Amino acid sequence: GAQRKELMVDIEHFASVAKVNLANIEFTQLAGAAAGATGVPTPGIPSTLPKNIGIIQELALRVTVEGSYENFKAFLKIIEHNLPLIDTENIRFESSKDGIFKFNLGLKSYYQ
Repeated sequence: GAQRKELMVDIEHFASVAKVNLANIEFTQLAGAAAGATGVPTPGIPSTLPKNIGIIQELALRVTVEGSYENFKAFLKIIEHNLPLIDTENIRFESSKDGIFKFNLGLKSYYQ
Protein backbone atom coordinates (compact mmCIF):
# COMPACT_ATOMS: atom_id res chain seq x y z
CA GLY A 1 0.00 0.00 0.00
CA ALA A 2 1.25 3.40 1.05
CA GLN A 3 4.58 2.03 2.34
CA ARG A 4 5.39 0.55 -1.08
CA LYS A 5 4.69 3.86 -2.81
CA GLU A 6 6.78 5.82 -0.30
CA LEU A 7 9.66 3.35 -0.60
CA MET A 8 9.53 3.50 -4.41
CA VAL A 9 9.70 7.30 -4.32
CA ASP A 10 12.61 7.15 -1.85
CA ILE A 11 14.57 4.61 -3.93
CA GLU A 12 13.99 6.65 -7.11
CA HIS A 13 15.25 9.77 -5.32
CA PHE A 14 18.32 7.96 -3.92
CA ALA A 15 19.20 6.67 -7.40
CA SER A 16 18.87 10.16 -8.86
CA VAL A 17 21.06 11.73 -6.17
CA ALA A 18 23.73 9.00 -6.56
CA LYS A 19 23.59 9.26 -10.37
CA VAL A 20 22.75 5.59 -10.97
CA ASN A 21 20.06 4.39 -13.37
CA LEU A 22 17.18 2.69 -11.57
CA ALA A 23 16.36 -0.24 -13.88
CA ASN A 24 13.85 -2.16 -11.73
CA ILE A 25 12.07 -2.35 -8.37
CA GLU A 26 10.24 -5.53 -7.44
CA PHE A 27 8.48 -6.12 -4.13
CA THR A 28 8.91 -9.75 -3.14
CA GLN A 29 6.94 -10.22 0.07
CA LEU A 30 5.10 -8.56 2.89
CA ALA A 31 5.36 -10.10 6.34
CA GLY A 32 4.50 -8.91 9.82
CA ALA A 33 5.90 -9.89 13.18
CA ALA A 34 5.92 -8.44 16.65
CA ALA A 35 8.57 -9.10 19.25
CA GLY A 36 7.36 -12.01 21.30
CA ALA A 37 4.31 -12.59 19.06
CA THR A 38 5.47 -16.13 18.30
CA GLY A 39 6.01 -16.88 21.98
CA VAL A 40 9.76 -17.14 21.39
CA PRO A 41 11.74 -14.35 23.07
CA THR A 42 13.96 -12.34 20.75
CA PRO A 43 17.40 -11.56 22.24
CA GLY A 44 17.77 -7.88 23.02
CA ILE A 45 14.04 -7.13 22.71
CA PRO A 46 11.91 -6.79 25.84
CA SER A 47 9.26 -9.47 26.25
CA THR A 48 6.60 -6.81 26.80
CA LEU A 49 6.33 -3.90 24.40
CA PRO A 50 5.32 -0.39 25.40
CA LYS A 51 1.71 0.36 24.44
CA ASN A 52 2.74 2.84 21.74
CA ILE A 53 4.77 0.25 19.78
CA GLY A 54 2.79 -1.78 17.28
CA ILE A 55 3.55 -4.69 15.02
CA ILE A 56 6.73 -4.30 12.99
CA GLN A 57 6.12 -4.92 9.30
CA GLU A 58 8.82 -6.08 6.88
CA LEU A 59 8.78 -5.16 3.22
CA ALA A 60 11.27 -7.06 1.04
CA LEU A 61 12.26 -5.87 -2.39
CA ARG A 62 14.73 -6.41 -5.21
CA VAL A 63 16.29 -3.33 -6.78
CA THR A 64 18.40 -3.20 -9.94
CA VAL A 65 20.56 -0.17 -10.65
CA GLU A 66 23.18 0.51 -13.29
CA GLY A 67 26.16 2.82 -13.05
CA SER A 68 29.77 3.22 -12.09
CA TYR A 69 31.16 1.53 -9.01
CA GLU A 70 31.73 4.90 -7.32
CA ASN A 71 28.14 6.00 -7.93
CA PHE A 72 26.86 2.64 -6.66
CA LYS A 73 28.84 3.14 -3.43
CA ALA A 74 27.17 6.55 -3.07
CA PHE A 75 23.76 4.88 -3.58
CA LEU A 76 24.52 2.32 -0.84
CA LYS A 77 25.68 5.06 1.53
CA ILE A 78 22.40 6.92 1.04
CA ILE A 79 20.44 3.72 1.77
CA GLU A 80 22.53 3.10 4.92
CA HIS A 81 21.60 6.51 6.32
CA ASN A 82 17.94 6.39 5.34
CA LEU A 83 14.94 6.53 7.64
CA PRO A 84 12.93 4.33 7.68
CA LEU A 85 15.52 1.64 8.10
CA ILE A 86 16.55 -0.29 4.98
CA ASP A 87 18.79 -3.36 5.32
CA THR A 88 20.88 -4.56 2.40
CA GLU A 89 20.61 -8.35 2.53
CA ASN A 90 22.58 -9.26 -0.61
CA ILE A 91 24.25 -7.74 -3.65
CA ARG A 92 25.00 -9.31 -7.03
CA PHE A 93 26.65 -7.50 -9.88
CA GLU A 94 27.61 -7.92 -13.51
CA SER A 95 30.62 -6.11 -14.89
CA SER A 96 31.04 -4.58 -18.29
CA LYS A 97 33.91 -3.36 -20.42
CA ASP A 98 32.78 0.27 -20.40
CA GLY A 99 32.86 0.71 -16.61
CA ILE A 100 29.09 0.54 -16.19
CA PHE A 101 27.94 -2.18 -13.81
CA LYS A 102 24.55 -3.76 -13.20
CA PHE A 103 23.86 -4.19 -9.47
CA ASN A 104 21.04 -6.36 -8.10
CA LEU A 105 20.20 -5.72 -4.45
CA GLY A 106 18.02 -7.62 -2.02
CA LEU A 107 16.67 -5.06 0.44
CA LYS A 108 14.35 -5.16 3.43
CA SER A 109 12.54 -2.19 4.93
CA TYR A 110 10.75 -2.02 8.28
CA TYR A 111 7.78 0.08 9.36
CA GLN A 112 4.86 0.13 11.78
